[in-house]
Amino acid sequence: MLAAAAGVTVVALVTAGVAVVARRRPPAIGAVTMGPGGWVSLRGARVPALRPATPRPWWARLLRARRLVVQR
Repeated sequence: MLAAAAGVTVVALVTAGVAVVARRRPPAIGAVTMGPGGWVSLRGARVPALRPATPRPWWARLLRARRLVVQR
């Protein structure tokens, strides 16, 4: 009886270990290297998502304020 309980425990621990390893995510970025001139290069880095458009505050609507956007 004791051997069977130990066997079941070992199988459960191995199964849980395999599940944890299988769910591990790959690194967010690839290799970090030094580029020419001392710049840091991040290969495989994703471009950050744009911020969602937030509603204008009440005071901006009241004053009819506009965003400051630099025209190039």
